[in-house]
Amino acid sequence: MEKIDIANFIGTKHNRLTILKEVEPILYKKGKARRVLCKCDCGKEKVIDFNSIRTSKSKSCGCLSKETSTKLHTTHGLAMLSAGVRHPDYCIWMKMKSRCLNLNDKSYSNYGGRGIKVCEAWQKSFATFIDDLGWRPNKKYSLERIDYNKDYCPENCKWILKSEQSKNCRRVKLITYKNKEYCLTDLCKLLDLVYSTMRHRVYDLGIPFEEAIKYPQHYKFKLKNYGK
Repeated sequence: MEKIDIANFIGTKHNRLTILKEVEPILYKKGKARRVLCKCDCGKEKVIDFNSIRTSKSKSCGCLSKETSTKLHTTHGLAMLSAGVRHPDYCIWMKMKSRCLNLNDKSYSNYGGRGIKVCEAWQKSFATFIDDLGWRPNKKYSLERIDYNKDYCPENCKWILKSEQSKNCRRVKLITYKNKEYCLTDLCKLLDLVYSTMRHRVYDLGIPFEEAIKYPQHYKFKLKNYGK
C-alpha cells in the first residue's frame, strides 16, 4: 500500500480539527502510529493519531464529546458533575418541584398545600430553569421566591445568599424596636449583640427584646414565663 504523504493534509480541516504539522510517531511492536498536531475550533491544540482523524474517529480535541454529553444530560434533567454525581443545582430543581407537586414531601403543606405551583416550563425542563436563572454563583446561594405567596417562575425567583434568605422566611418572627420591625439577625448586627445569646433569651425563654437587652451577655435569667 502506498504511504500517505501527510504534507498534503497540512492546513486541511476534518470536522473540528485543522491539521498543523506532523510530529513524532508512537512506536509499537507491530509498527508505528503516525501523529499530527491539530488545532481545534475551540482554540486548543492537541496531538492526535492521524489515521483516527482520516476515519473521523477523532472529530475534536475532546470538547465535542463533552458538549454532547452536557447537552444530553441537561435536556433529560440529568445534569451531572461527573459519572453518578448529580449537579447541586439539579438537586435544587428537583426539590423545588417535589415541595409543590409531591403530596408525600415533608414540606408540601408549606408549598403545594397552600397553592404554590411551579410554572409549566420549569416543570418540564431543567435546561429552561437554568436558562432563565443561570447557574448558582456558588454554594452559599439558594433559590428564593421574591414574593413567598406567588409561584416558582422566572419573574418571581432569584438566587440569594442563604444568610439573606433566612430573613425572608415566612416563619421568621419580626421584632418591633423603636417603632420599626426587624428580624433578630439584623437587630443583633445593628446593636452589636451576640445573636446566640439574644436568640436564647427571645425565642427560647420568651423574654421581650427590650427587656432582654438590658442585661449583660453572661447574665443568667431564671426560668420565667415571660411570654404569657
